[in-house]
Amino acid sequence: MDITSLRVSEGTFGDTVPSIGETQLDRAAEHAIAAQEAITELQDPALKAQADALLMSLGRKLAQREVLNRRRHMH
Repeated sequence: MDITSLRVSEGTFGDTVPSIGETQLDRAAEHAIAAQEAITELQDPALKAQADALLMSLGRKLAQREVLNRRRHMH
């Protein structure tokens, strides 16, 4: 099996260069969504629970960031 194309640095998960305004947290969320979709297809309940937990954690971090950004713009 050739795994050459599986290297992250070569674009396995799409563009490796962040878009303007995109943070590492945004990229992590995008990758976690892609991983969760693949894991769902595996039909492995334990892996799906872990992927879901990761998505929930990332979602909380994104929400916290949004709250902080709103507070900064209010002052």
